[in-house]
Amino acid sequence: MSSEQISSLKRKLITASEEVSSIVGQGRAAIKDPNKRIGFMGMFRVLDKYYSQFEETYDRLVGLGEQDDVDLIFPSNDDKLLKDNTRRYYYEINTIHYKLTTPEASPGQSTSSQNVTILPELNTTSNDLPKIPLPKFDGQILNWPKFRDTFTSLVHNNDKLTDIRKFYYLTSTLVDEAESVLKHISLEEKNYKLAWQTLSGAFENKRLLGTAYLNQILSFKPMQSRPTIEMLKTFLAKICDNVAAFKLLGIEDETSFILLHLALRCLDNTTRDHFEVAHKNEDFPTFDHLTKYLRDRCLTLQFADGANVKFEEYNKSSTKSNFSKPKKFQSKSSLLAHASTDLSSSKSNFGQNSCIVCHDGSHPLLGCRKFARASVEQRHDFLKNWKGCRNCLSITHQSNNCQSKWSCRWCNSKHHSYLCKSLSGTGHTSTSALSVEDNSTPNLSNVEIQSPSLSTSISTSKPKSSGMILGTIIAEIKDARGIFQTVRMVLDSGSHYSFLTQTCLNRLGLRTSPSSVKVSGIGQSHFDGVKGEVCCDIRPTNKKNPILTTKALVVKNITSSLPTTPVPSHIWAKYVQYPLADPKFYETSPVELLMGVDLFTDIWMGEGITIDHNFPKLFPTVFGHVVMGQFNINSLDATVPALFTVSQNDDLRQELTKFWEIEEPKPQNIDDPNDKICEDHYISTHYRQPDGTYVVSLPFVSTPPDISSVSNIALRRFYNLETKFKRNSVLRTLYTEFMHDYEQLGHMDTNVDIPKYIIPHHSILKEDRNKTKLRVVFDASARSDHGSLNEYLMTGSKLQADIRDVLLNFRSHKFVFVTDFVKMYRCIWIDPNDRPYQCIYWRTDPDKAVQTYQCNTVTYGLTSSPYLALRTVKQLCIDEGSQFPEAVKVLNRDTYIDDIATGSNSLSDTIKLQNDLISLLAKGNFTLSKWASNNSQLLKNVQASDMNDEPVSLSSKEDTTLKILGLQWNPDIDCFTYKFEPIRPVFTKRAILSNIAKIFDPLGFLSPFVIKMKMIMQELWKLGMGWDQHIPENLIKLWQSIIDNINVLSTLQIPRYVSTDIPHQFQIIGFSDASEKAYCATIYLKVMYDTNTFTNLLVAKTKLAPLKTLSVPRLELLGALLLSKLYASIQPFIEILGDERIEAKFFTDSTIVLGWLSTPPYLLKTFIANRVIEITTVIGNS
Repeated sequence: MSSEQISSLKRKLITASEEVSSIVGQGRAAIKDPNKRIGFMGMFRVLDKYYSQFEETYDRLVGLGEQDDVDLIFPSNDDKLLKDNTRRYYYEINTIHYKLTTPEASPGQSTSSQNVTILPELNTTSNDLPKIPLPKFDGQILNWPKFRDTFTSLVHNNDKLTDIRKFYYLTSTLVDEAESVLKHISLEEKNYKLAWQTLSGAFENKRLLGTAYLNQILSFKPMQSRPTIEMLKTFLAKICDNVAAFKLLGIEDETSFILLHLALRCLDNTTRDHFEVAHKNEDFPTFDHLTKYLRDRCLTLQFADGANVKFEEYNKSSTKSNFSKPKKFQSKSSLLAHASTDLSSSKSNFGQNSCIVCHDGSHPLLGCRKFARASVEQRHDFLKNWKGCRNCLSITHQSNNCQSKWSCRWCNSKHHSYLCKSLSGTGHTSTSALSVEDNSTPNLSNVEIQSPSLSTSISTSKPKSSGMILGTIIAEIKDARGIFQTVRMVLDSGSHYSFLTQTCLNRLGLRTSPSSVKVSGIGQSHFDGVKGEVCCDIRPTNKKNPILTTKALVVKNITSSLPTTPVPSHIWAKYVQYPLADPKFYETSPVELLMGVDLFTDIWMGEGITIDHNFPKLFPTVFGHVVMGQFNINSLDATVPALFTVSQNDDLRQELTKFWEIEEPKPQNIDDPNDKICEDHYISTHYRQPDGTYVVSLPFVSTPPDISSVSNIALRRFYNLETKFKRNSVLRTLYTEFMHDYEQLGHMDTNVDIPKYIIPHHSILKEDRNKTKLRVVFDASARSDHGSLNEYLMTGSKLQADIRDVLLNFRSHKFVFVTDFVKMYRCIWIDPNDRPYQCIYWRTDPDKAVQTYQCNTVTYGLTSSPYLALRTVKQLCIDEGSQFPEAVKVLNRDTYIDDIATGSNSLSDTIKLQNDLISLLAKGNFTLSKWASNNSQLLKNVQASDMNDEPVSLSSKEDTTLKILGLQWNPDIDCFTYKFEPIRPVFTKRAILSNIAKIFDPLGFLSPFVIKMKMIMQELWKLGMGWDQHIPENLIKLWQSIIDNINVLSTLQIPRYVSTDIPHQFQIIGFSDASEKAYCATIYLKVMYDTNTFTNLLVAKTKLAPLKTLSVPRLELLGALLLSKLYASIQPFIEILGDERIEAKFFTDSTIVLGWLSTPPYLLKTFIANRVIEITTVIGNS
């Protein structure tokens, strides 16, 4: 379609909207001025014409916008606003018309007349006849026939009314339960027939009407006294009217139906439910149907009773039997694994015989702790000469006579799961987490099996009086050929991700990618069965829109078939007339897909519909109505399924508890094979241009598929960015200058190749020293149909130094300087073959077309960029570093990302080091700026524009948050100071934690201050306070006192240089201490020369005491352990101080700890021994 035709459609859309807008303006005026009502009535006649024109044009433009060959983005945010306003005007016009044409109730009018709707325009046949009112319908089944007949006659069959008018009249007559049936069907002309069908389907049920009429008759109380006129009139109204209405239903055999109704009233609920399920296809079951069903049911129960009698007789005939009486079967369900706990066999082992493993007569074999902890091979050795059953582990019979129907949960063979040899060499350990007390019987109604690779929570159901329906949906999912296939899925708002079964994946032929997501279930039990992740496109059945895209984790199975409990017919019959997402929700069927919270909120369309307080609710979704909730049953064999939950490492609660966790040994770094692959890729693909500039390639995990579909997201975000430009001229100016600079330097240019990925970008503004600073963020994590760019890139190994080590090294030099790289990332170019993956949208003038640019250099926002930048600096040291050995040491040791903080103990050496750094980096086309030094000689050769005359912030550049207390270095006084930002007095747990996180104190100078904050946080945790709940008054006072004194810290000055140029000797002094609330460690550097001594605090560390109460001596031991770790962490700094051995002394005021440290570990308890070994390994036991 040509651009002229599209423009014509847009003009037509706007014209129709303007006409509707003019009508609503006339209507508003007509309410205030009666003289303008005639004009409004005339305009109202053409309302439907213009509104229909608007809807048709809008839908046509939406369809064009979805076509790939049409250059049209529709609807935009303005288009959506136009539609919302037009629709709102349309409904307002109808409301105004209704008010103007409906006479107001007079003061003397009866209240009953207010329960009807007067629609005068319906009575156009004669002006002399009184107006016929429409009764209100409240959802009571007995009121349905009267309402149906009246509404059908006056409205539904009236050809002079449009469907939108009919729909309006219908909604105006519905109240209470009837109103809720149509609550979630939008008031549009095309939906009227659906609304009438839905309402009729919900209440047009002759059997329900017949049952209601009979209940009215049977519930009538007999007249006890002499009849009066009123009593007889009541009898006629109650009995005769209901009998007449019952006869009008046209039941073929009325007598049989009445007898059936009377008989069913005498049966229990379970039998009635089973009868209804068996005769769900009968419109009017007869008494003969009930008689036949009861005879068959009686015969079935007789057979079942006979089987039970034989089973009991078998037990009684065995003189050595220790079997307890058989119990009713209780089924089990586990979503995380298909495992079954041998409950019957466990129950069979209770006896007085001695355990053959430990020879203890107080427990059976399954209750033996030694047997449970043994390996599979050891268990077989225990039972080598045993004569009992190896299937149920009973001593009363042998395996060939075992009556248990259970078998091994792992291989389905006829032996107990404890004896399964297939566990050897697999991820399942031979030990079980079955908790068994020595003198008690194990409770196997809730067993948890744990292993390093698989943790399965197995729960058995208990007798319940209610059943549960989990929301299921029949939808369509796109396969590898682009064809949509039917899939049945279950909703779970408690799951972080969606899941797809392996069987369904094989049927669809979709391609999976690796997944690092960790899955856990109830009780944090881990699940290692994720086989990868796959991109899924899902849509409602027989509809083209909407299409929902998500990534699902692939697992072998999700859950058992749902529902697990039979749904009685008298329950599901109330739902089948609704437009259901799963029309056969009551039939047990397999589930192939679990829809988690990633899509849950996108499909929800409103509040639930209550059919009955004892029945499940209806929830409207884009797929149709979902049935979900609890219903009453009397069955003992209902299982309770559970659904997946997924946890990731960014759990705020988990991070918060680290404040008061016990100091544990740090896990050793584990090499990632991908890091080696990434390193090999860099070595083989990087090269240098003639001017020395490095060119690198993007380290893809694998060749990415087509991920260009993210362009729609990128374009939408760019339009949102331009909207911000209109509101913020400063942002527009800064952003335009940034992009202009980017283009002028050649770091981006107009893309000539086909873009393979479009990176969305946005801005972050930050106020710093009364200046507005802009940071442009490139979002390479934006997902396309097949994932994001970052998902296909390797991150590489961590090359940056620890910021605490850099700061400690910085304190060892007398003459120092700091500087940073100028546009470090943008000094490294990307290979032209990979640049199509780094495209962005940009234009300087909103009136011009959006252009596609490609970024030619390493771009921040890509997960591989930090590695590529730091690895290139390292490669420069390898290629050119032989001429500048000291500069190489600085780049490897004293550089944090793009910041350098270093120096030397002589001015000449420091100047040479500065020049060497500049020369070495120049060979790779890197430059340095923002120079600062504690000696002016080092700044002589630096241009004024490249100097930094303000205190240097030492905060981590990985953290972009505004700091309350940020560490900085003042070169004029050569001291560390803290920059102070005021704290807002907000007294909630969330605000307090946020403020604690904004304190940057890598060396621990503020530990005495910060620990008080952490103590308040721990108190809030103990109290179970909500994140946004107002904290108690006593804690408010404590927090307020901290806020009031925090500005004192901004006056703190800590000398940077910790040594002296006079001949001297060093000594390390360490202290540890503890109380009931916290423990700590500090390390000082003691410098001794002549007869003088001075000390400087190097590092400090505090930890809160764990929530689980520990004795003070143990907390003192934890403090000593913390001190040893702190000492081990500063070894690189000690090496810089000098080659000679530096004496170290450590102090604790706990004589108990000193005694433990001098005691052989094998004589100590495990908790103490482990920590004593670690402490003495680092600092010795002297």
